[in-house]
Amino acid sequence: MDIFNKNIYSLSVKNYLIFVLLCLIFFSSIKLVSYSTREKKWVEPGLFFEYTLVITADPSLKSAMVNHSKSIVLDHLRKAFNVTPEFLLTFSIVNVSRKGIVREVCWGGVDGISLAVRILGVDQDYFNASLELRFRNLRLVCSRDELIRGEISQALKGLKLEDKEGLLVAGPINYSVVKLVRVSRINHEVIDIGTGARLGEWIFWLHPEDLKRNSTAVLLSRYCLGPCIASVLCLDSRETGNRNYVVGGIIIDKSRAISGCDVKCSIRYGTVYYNLTADEKARIVSLAKRLYPMFRLVDYGNGTVGLLNTTLLNVYEMVGDRKPWKLLIMEKRRYSYNSIGYTYIIEYNGGRYETLPVNWVKMVYEKFYGVLLEAKPVEVRTLGLMFHGRLPGLADFLTLGDDKLVVIKVFPLEPKAVALRLTYTNLNLKVGMIGAPGKVDWKRLITYAIIVVATISIFLANLIKVKGRIR
Repeated sequence: MDIFNKNIYSLSVKNYLIFVLLCLIFFSSIKLVSYSTREKKWVEPGLFFEYTLVITADPSLKSAMVNHSKSIVLDHLRKAFNVTPEFLLTFSIVNVSRKGIVREVCWGGVDGISLAVRILGVDQDYFNASLELRFRNLRLVCSRDELIRGEISQALKGLKLEDKEGLLVAGPINYSVVKLVRVSRINHEVIDIGTGARLGEWIFWLHPEDLKRNSTAVLLSRYCLGPCIASVLCLDSRETGNRNYVVGGIIIDKSRAISGCDVKCSIRYGTVYYNLTADEKARIVSLAKRLYPMFRLVDYGNGTVGLLNTTLLNVYEMVGDRKPWKLLIMEKRRYSYNSIGYTYIIEYNGGRYETLPVNWVKMVYEKFYGVLLEAKPVEVRTLGLMFHGRLPGLADFLTLGDDKLVVIKVFPLEPKAVALRLTYTNLNLKVGMIGAPGKVDWKRLITYAIIVVATISIFLANLIKVKGRIR
């Protein structure tokens, strides 16, 4: 190669290296723009979400289960108020320190329930939010026990209980309960501003890093009533919504939604069988195919077989480094001389919780911002608003000191389901990902265009400069 060709070659290589570098800058800028859009720019003071409790007759739900307290609640309401409300509810006091003793203390009805989530302040590592639970036309009939009366008054501040024809009643009244929380932007851990208690993981939108993965997990609820139990939601981007969602008149296509359920994710890890004969192994294989579709069979050889549910483990390996909780696998019990059962353990705030699908809930999130669109049970049953019942995220909302909780269970009159749905937000949900259902984000698109033009211009300018030198 002569000197002339060598110069052309060296200049061309230099030119191409500059072009590659500019391309890398371009693609990294896309990522930065995307990350900024998804996390920093839209989480700001004044951001507001309103969720409403609705009755739904979803055909995908399983057989109906009507709360056993229904007739008791109706009798109390008709005697005290002569009304039949939209929803029935019960208030119970749970003594956590005494192995979860539950006392049902109030029975009532309400014409509407909503949950308002408002962002109060934002800094680099945290945002502050208020959670306001609103009851429309709340009516309660409570136990006349003086101790219980004092506990209810302590939990439901501002709610006046009166004697009426031998009953202790309150309402009808529009009543609300407010809780202030501080949420880490690093791992979405929720902290009660009033008490400093660590409440778990934020559920009203997903962490920006979760949106970058095909699967993720969210800690929904945890409690200790005798045994300590936690429920974890697993989300898979391949599982979209089963219908279109309407929020404040804006239609969100079901393909823009991602859904998941705690049932699949929170069941135990599995069982390992040892020293099996060929017939025993064949029987376990047959059993796994017929009865345990969420478990997979692992053959370790030498007559050892595992019937394992690795869903949560697989997801945790991808996202566990940015979660406020840890996942462990521990031996639970020996079922027989040649089999050992293993369970998932959630380690959080110094406690250990065995995973169980206590919520039986399906959660649907929007893909771009990661906002919660809907929470509904996978079976028709009661919806526990404050506790581990059927709606996660509001555990410890009403407390009576360190060892007591007020549990509110809500259920419709008919054997149908109740769901919590996002009905209004001031977040612009019309903004969608380029190529995805929804409106194009023109600011983002223009930014990309400017970067592309600048990259090509610099490349061409450098190329012209090289040609000038060759001449």
